Amino acid sequence: MTTSLDSFSRTLIGLEFRDDSVVVTCLKNDMSGLKLLSSSVFPLREDDETTAEMKEMISRCVRDKANVFVSIPDKWALIKFIEVPPAKGKDALSQMMQFEIQRHIPYETADVFYDFQVVGKTGSVYSVLLVAVHKERIDFLKDFLEKVSLQPGLITLSPFAVLNAVEFSGRSVGGIKEFLGVSGKTGILGQKGERCVELFVDRDSAHFAALKDGILVYFRSTKVDMSKPVDSLADDIAAGLSGVLDEISMEKFDRMILSGNVPSPRELPDKLGEKLGLSVKVVNPVENVVKGGQDVEDWELVPSVGACYSGLGIGASRINLLPHERDTGTAGAGSLITKISALVLLILIVGVFAGEAFHDKRLLTKIDDQLKENEQEIKVIEALTSSLNRLEHEREFLTRVKKAHIVLDVLSELSNIIPSDTWLTNFEFKQLTDEKEGPANGELIIRGLAASSSQLISILEDSPYFAQVEFVGPITKKRDREGFKIKAVTVNIGTLQEKAPGNVSRAGVKKDIKGRVEPE
Repeated sequence: MTTSLDSFSRTLIGLEFRDDSVVVTCLKNDMSGLKLLSSSVFPLREDDETTAEMKEMISRCVRDKANVFVSIPDKWALIKFIEVPPAKGKDALSQMMQFEIQRHIPYETADVFYDFQVVGKTGSVYSVLLVAVHKERIDFLKDFLEKVSLQPGLITLSPFAVLNAVEFSGRSVGGIKEFLGVSGKTGILGQKGERCVELFVDRDSAHFAALKDGILVYFRSTKVDMSKPVDSLADDIAAGLSGVLDEISMEKFDRMILSGNVPSPRELPDKLGEKLGLSVKVVNPVENVVKGGQDVEDWELVPSVGACYSGLGIGASRINLLPHERDTGTAGAGSLITKISALVLLILIVGVFAGEAFHDKRLLTKIDDQLKENEQEIKVIEALTSSLNRLEHEREFLTRVKKAHIVLDVLSELSNIIPSDTWLTNFEFKQLTDEKEGPANGELIIRGLAASSSQLISILEDSPYFAQVEFVGPITKKRDREGFKIKAVTVNIGTLQEKAPGNVSRAGVKKDIKGRVEPE
């Protein structure tokens, strides 16, 4: 019998890419939660045979289309934990990170896919996790997936996917909670005041994730020989953990969460507990999803299942290397409308399902009466949703206008000339209009912290993009840096080609972009 609940069932495909293979996991998410449909490991080759086998395996699970979520090895990425000064709003923080990423990666920004996540705050300083992967890696993944007719909705790192899976070990995931947008926190990875280390062991590596107050503060991977005796393996893991403690200047951890390819699940935790002086708990992050009987071992499925968790917004790690919207002005209201609508739909679903199960006509009549009584409230919700969508379209249009042409040029110029010891915390640009000639020069105001704020005046004046540079606020001392607020006039983007360096005016005189006469 087909019920109304079936319409809310969907298929998820999680893929873990390794150096030489790819794990494909198909999951079904319905009202009862996530369940494994099928899983398999394929060689990472683009030949026709491998492509055909993957398509055939996926077609057995997917009837229409599926959500696709991908995890990749941490060795493919550059991972940095950095500290940045406070910024007002996510837009300001995103702008700041565009400058920060150039200071911390050996590539041009255009050559990488990157994402960041604020993981903590100490005083007035944010702790930010920054992840960048070279564009060639992501382009290869997209091309590979296109050959098997898949389009990824998320690409994250396998260790972060594992972390999300571990966070919900032993708990039912997906289902009605995911439908209502409720996941909650488990406390498995530490509570307030606790220092915890999560260790995931795969075929030949140990991945350490250090957490303080349940927040990720450090990550590190190290090679291990899984064929060694338990005592020697415990020594290697203890040495790796000692290196982690040294890196983050921490004396010890309170406990360890151990998962993955764990030999001697009873003996190894005891050995580690003795050597490290902490409690060790072994968990199977996918035990509630995987019921056994599959060809692939449970631990091999953790990254691909965890990638699906990340795609559903389950877990604390939210890194997504694909372009995505980090901030929506109507997110709070939209979420409220979604939950209200979901609650109304849930009442309908329960009512219809009960009617199908028990054929209680009186109950159906009562539900119908209740819907009629709430008809005005539903119309209000629909009208509000329509208004929010219209506002969102308008906001996106204004955002595109704001970021067009001169803003991009100004940002590019600032990133090239601002010293590496200078942080920009605020960027304001206003187009100035001439009543007769239309758009004219623009006004730029920047705020930030610098080792020497006075040198910024000459640096900006030397740029062909800025003129009339001046301080518009007092210079404030903040620890070893100076807080500044600088205003400048920017050249009209419409005149850049006309006044570009080397162009000749009608009088035959060469002028630069500011209209100044160049020496012969």
